[in-house]
Amino acid sequence: MWFERWLLWYLGGEVPQGDNTQLTWELSSRNPFAPCPGWVVVAGIFIAWAILFWYVRRRPRSDSRVTTLLCGGVAAALFLLMLFQVTLDVGVAGRPPLAILLDVSESMQFEDQLDATSRQAVQDLVEHARASSNSPEASISRLTTAKAVLSQQNGELLDELLDRYQVTLFPFADGIVESHDAATAAPLNAEWNETLEQVAPVAGTTNPRLAVQNVSDAFRGRTPAAFVILTDGIPTSSDQGKLSLAAADIARRGVPLFPVVLGSTEGVRDLRIEKVIADRTAFAGDPFQIEVRLAGDGVQGESVEVQLLDRATGERLGEQSVALRSGEGNHVDQTVYLEVTPDTAGPLDLEIRCQRLSGELSEYNNLAQARVWVRPGELRVLLVERTPRWEFRHLKGTLERDTAIRLSTWLQESDPETIREDRTALQRLPETAEEWAEYDVVLWGDVVPARAQVETELLKEVVVNQGAGLLVLPGRQLRQSFPSSLQELSPAVPQLGQWEGTAASGWKVTRTLDGRAVRFLKFDDSEQNQTLPLARSPQPVTTRAGAVVLLQAGDPSSEQPIPVLVEQHFGAGRVLYQNIDETWRWRPINEASLYRQYWSQLVRHLGKTKLDHTQPVYDLQVDRPQYAPQSPITLTLFANAEVTDPKVELRRDDAFVTQVSLSNRIQDGEFQATLRDLPPGRYTATLPEAVSLERRTASWEVADVNIERKYEPANVDDLEQAAKISGGRCYRPWETDRLSNDLPRGEALPLQRQLRIAIWTRWELLLLLVLTLSLEWYIRQ
Repeated sequence: MWFERWLLWYLGGEVPQGDNTQLTWELSSRNPFAPCPGWVVVAGIFIAWAILFWYVRRRPRSDSRVTTLLCGGVAAALFLLMLFQVTLDVGVAGRPPLAILLDVSESMQFEDQLDATSRQAVQDLVEHARASSNSPEASISRLTTAKAVLSQQNGELLDELLDRYQVTLFPFADGIVESHDAATAAPLNAEWNETLEQVAPVAGTTNPRLAVQNVSDAFRGRTPAAFVILTDGIPTSSDQGKLSLAAADIARRGVPLFPVVLGSTEGVRDLRIEKVIADRTAFAGDPFQIEVRLAGDGVQGESVEVQLLDRATGERLGEQSVALRSGEGNHVDQTVYLEVTPDTAGPLDLEIRCQRLSGELSEYNNLAQARVWVRPGELRVLLVERTPRWEFRHLKGTLERDTAIRLSTWLQESDPETIREDRTALQRLPETAEEWAEYDVVLWGDVVPARAQVETELLKEVVVNQGAGLLVLPGRQLRQSFPSSLQELSPAVPQLGQWEGTAASGWKVTRTLDGRAVRFLKFDDSEQNQTLPLARSPQPVTTRAGAVVLLQAGDPSSEQPIPVLVEQHFGAGRVLYQNIDETWRWRPINEASLYRQYWSQLVRHLGKTKLDHTQPVYDLQVDRPQYAPQSPITLTLFANAEVTDPKVELRRDDAFVTQVSLSNRIQDGEFQATLRDLPPGRYTATLPEAVSLERRTASWEVADVNIERKYEPANVDDLEQAAKISGGRCYRPWETDRLSNDLPRGEALPLQRQLRIAIWTRWELLLLLVLTLSLEWYIRQ
């Protein structure tokens, strides 16, 4: 550029001002041998010179021979310039336009997970660009990479393009965002760095096809040299927005497309806490488990640490390192169990935190929360039995050793000496509702109530109204005569008759689908596959409507499994019917750990319903402290009072928004509502003042964070197809150092003729001819 302007000045022309102009140089001549074509004349002279060259080469070799030949050639060329009266026309023209389309849609905020080589190449590109930037960005998003492509090598690429073209930058999303008219838009200049820094992502959809068409129409008859498009190629509105659909029309206008692919070709890396399941109540000093269900995509084979924290103090209560196993495709679906032992009574607010993995776009879904009410004291259990059968003896010993259980027993056929020696033994059954209310769980063994109507009514009172748990554990007597008073409470009734049971060789107890869903029947992998032994087949039973079978027994030849453990909610409490009385045979399995775990979890499961009624009347909760704008928010209300249609007031940044009805009744005393599409802000949901009690408010934040589930990999195939159709070329960011060499020169727009120079009359030409001939004569002499 500088040489051209100097040469124009030397030749006597006026150097044009302005950054968007360039000089054009055009040679013209006159054929003195017309009508003989000029090429014939030139060919004849060339043939004559070739013959001369051949003749000189046949002479003896000498150092002066080559020099003489060269001088003759130069003299001949100068003679031709004079003979054809060569003239140089110098003009001023506008530089050919070049459009740079920069995708600024929402997807350009994403940080991609690239392979090691590509990631290093992008990092190097960005680091070199940051060195020349006034305000370097902290993260390497797609837009950051695009800016680095344009400003790479201290801006050498853009500077070179600005020397050759009139460059206009068009940010686009769903069409052009800025510079709608190329004729009035401010093109890039030497201060391009400031222009790039002002480019930021915008919300909305992406339509590369519409953007290219808008830019093409904006040039109004001028043909750009090319379109350089920095994009991920994802049309978010529909497939009709693909760039390749515009390529054919653009190619007919003579404009090639040069897409630069931004983003990874791989899917999103996302590990999230899908669900947290925890009991609402626990005992101080008694360990309990939190079930954490993890889900993810593209993270298989990674190791992650899952932590359990006390939200109030920040104390780490538990942690577990998990190796993520691949499921279907690249999907991960895994369950983690964290154990915690609370020290003090009261509400325990827990935070479950999953380590953020490399390449995850955000971590809002790596956090979850739960609340557990810790109760002081012990679970009060009453074990009622007719005689000390084997099931009673082993069960009594197991429950006595459980520090979270205060056990009381009553034997219908016991002697006074046993009552005096056994600290758990009662002399009589409770006789009033107040006495029955002292127990959280009743294990009713092989006993036919002596006062059937009175005792059944008292049992019904404590189960229905106070939420106590009841387990019916029949033996020989109840199997032969199951009183109607118990039938009102039991979820299953034995089919009466003489039944001794057949030998149970090959029979095993398994969980049903409903049984696998309840937490108190979850065993370790090494235990749940064991064949739980039975000495005889269970008695056939008839289950009540609405009852749920949790365990069943059968052998390979049995057509219909027999229910073993049946559950049904009864009022505020729950009742279980266990159809076998030989679980003591499971004690040898894993040194009795399976047996202890089964009964420990079953008794706690029965006692939870009554313990839940000791909590505050209202407890309002959300499952995360932070959500993304499009994420569903589950609001849960636990109510220990009679509520038909609970409503909460929703506020955003202390301003009233709306009233939300928790109309989804999950079960007795549990209501839910799902909120969607909340804008960013801090939210509180509050029960009305009329029911204002402890824990009546839930708070959370909707943050403007990246949403991993909206992430899509770059559409490389479509961008490559668009480049092929239009006659351009597709690049990855680290390949763009070749971009300026691949771009076509374009058509300059003539503005004015600056100077016409008759080269054949220039004194420099005559001087050079004289010098050449003199040199040849001197060598020959």
